[in-house]
Amino acid sequence: MALAQMVLIETEVHYAASQTAKVCAQKAVVQQPQNARGVFFSIYEGGSLCENLIDGGKRGISIHSTLLEGEQLQIKAAYTLKVPVPFFSGLRFRKKTTVKRRIFSGYVKHWGEYEEAGDNQIVYVAENGVVYHKDSSCSHICLKITGSAAIQGVLHSSKYAACEKCIKKGKNPSALFVTAYGDCYHSTLGCSGLKRTIKAVKLKDVGNLRPCSRCASGR
Repeated sequence: MALAQMVLIETEVHYAASQTAKVCAQKAVVQQPQNARGVFFSIYEGGSLCENLIDGGKRGISIHSTLLEGEQLQIKAAYTLKVPVPFFSGLRFRKKTTVKRRIFSGYVKHWGEYEEAGDNQIVYVAENGVVYHKDSSCSHICLKITGSAAIQGVLHSSKYAACEKCIKKGKNPSALFVTAYGDCYHSTLGCSGLKRTIKAVKLKDVGNLRPCSRCASGR
């Protein structure tokens, strides 16, 4: 059981590092330097298993981001696992996971969804939106809210409600994410509830939607 728990911790940390690289790679050019640690801990929640198995708990995980040649962003998470078994509690294992992402490669295309020229180009449409976007990270699709005053304004707004998937009662997130057309606020870009409000379609299938003034018009 202890071994299975340690493998689970490694899997969770690697997933959070991968999602951190995905988010940071989308914005690495326009927002330097990236606060990779803040992004990581907005994704990785930890919990009791983390506190029991990682030396120092969440605080024991160090996050480092590096821009490499070839427009590559590297995220490295390092931590020490301790064995939660009597008579072996003194054992420690140093672990690290490294993830690389090409800058602006935040959206992972699926089979048969590769971009083509002209009407077959892939664009992004928000639920109930009236425009289409060339960039899935366009701020007109998803706006990041930071600063205590701005966050409190969203939390007490009648327009948005807390997402049941990523907002835990009693927790105060350091950043929020909202869409212009949604009615919920989220604590992480990786929330499945947020992803459902945006879909990838071919340009020929957008109907009467007009291009976004920020990203789809080529500005």
